[in-house]
Amino acid sequence: MCEGNQATLGCLKNHFRKLARSNQKQFWYILRSAEENALTCRSLHDTADYLEIAGIIEGAAEASEYFSEVLETKLIPSHAICFLNALIIANKESQIRILVDLRHPTFTDEEVIGRVLSKFRRNPKYKDVLTIYYNELALPNISITRDKAIEVATDEAVRLGYGVQNMAIEVGQDNRVWNEHLASLEKNKMGSDEYMQTLNSKLTYKQYWAVYLRPKQITKKGGDLFVFVDATSGKVLATYRGK
Repeated sequence: MCEGNQATLGCLKNHFRKLARSNQKQFWYILRSAEENALTCRSLHDTADYLEIAGIIEGAAEASEYFSEVLETKLIPSHAICFLNALIIANKESQIRILVDLRHPTFTDEEVIGRVLSKFRRNPKYKDVLTIYYNELALPNISITRDKAIEVATDEAVRLGYGVQNMAIEVGQDNRVWNEHLASLEKNKMGSDEYMQTLNSKLTYKQYWAVYLRPKQITKKGGDLFVFVDATSGKVLATYRGK
């Protein structure tokens, strides 16, 4: 499997876990060859292809650590522009996973990553993608507290007819639950419909709390609700109902 002419990153992605179990030597040969190509930055598509490993390595501890080390100690410090140019053409799931993980790097200090990325924060070319990274970092300076956001979201859920007394509430500074939901939508090709485009337009360039309300007893699909609360004004920016 994935040998000879088939020893490609594409083959590794298609058979990631099976190859990792059955042929570790070939698995790491392909992965390190792809790393070498990515770090040359001769082809943005090769680098983006490598970055999209982020979307499939969840749960593979050794590969995840290896990938984080490459990004944090090699690609970003030495080839920041290449990294960002490749990242903006990578799929959304990989963008989210990479940038959320970079908030709390493993092999370098947060300040080091922050210092590099801050140079490009105001560049219109990278502004959209870097919003994912800065979403959490800006939250300590917001005026709406977590508890207030929950209060606003609960009121909105009641207004929409939800029985909030039977719902659990999740909310965090990194909007983890919403980011994971976005990644799932991208993976299942469900994030491009008109509703999602309208939702994204309401949230772009906004700092917000994504408050997630879900039934305590899940008996069927749906019944959950995201309420997006503006972190500055406390207004409800939008809602997203589970399907």
